[in-house]
Amino acid sequence: MSNRIDDLLMLQELSRNELRPDEINLSEMANDIMEELSLLQTEREISLHIQAEMVAFADRHLMRIALYNFFENAWQFAKPEQAIHITFACNTINGQPVFYIADQGLGLDPEQSRRLFTPFFRSQNEPRSSGIGLTVVQRIISRHNGHLWVKSNLGEGATFYFTLPDSRNAQSA
Repeated sequence: MSNRIDDLLMLQELSRNELRPDEINLSEMANDIMEELSLLQTEREISLHIQAEMVAFADRHLMRIALYNFFENAWQFAKPEQAIHITFACNTINGQPVFYIADQGLGLDPEQSRRLFTPFFRSQNEPRSSGIGLTVVQRIISRHNGHLWVKSNLGEGATFYFTLPDSRNAQSA
């Protein structure tokens, strides 16, 4: 119960803290996070592809939290008998960068994906999860006026997509 209260307080804090947007290199941040995660679990083989020089205008602290949750999630739900495969890249769609993190893990039932960003929701594959990580990510992306969605099928991995509109463009328009 104490952990859930702490999680709820963290969610509330995410909504109150002032955004401090800056130009950040998401590629470098992702590499740092994955290095940290791989040091914590050296027994797993990992295949990692992070596109170089992905830059966004966002709050550095909040984006580190979001990316950490994305990568930890991909790591946690990797198929146990296989190497962990994670891709972090960006495509431009309608002139806007769309970032994505794809894994080849356990995936989830598409019916569950609608509730995935609900606090304390756990899919059938999440017995040890707090159920708060992806809710935190959703709040962070929303604070940046971005969008977050997932495409996944059970047993086929998951791909999380998100946008981070550049607030400097809105101010000059």
